[in-house]
Amino acid sequence: MAKPFNQTIMYHKGDLAERIADNIILNRGVYIPYAPAIDGPHAFDRMLIRRDETRMMMLDVKAVSARNARPEWRER
Repeated sequence: MAKPFNQTIMYHKGDLAERIADNIILNRGVYIPYAPAIDGPHAFDRMLIRRDETRMMMLDVKAVSARNARPEWRER
């Protein structure tokens, strides 16, 4: 039987990637990240609003498997 999505490795990688992205964004101090208020499918992962409220953008975070991002790490 298939696991619920929130128990999959893909879910946990995505969650970690979103937390890393939030930390990078907050440490730069230019934008404030806002996460969707619902669980489940959503159009983007973060809405970023500039601290001076002059700009807004949407962010979609992707966590890529190391074996695809770094082919040299693949076992031979």
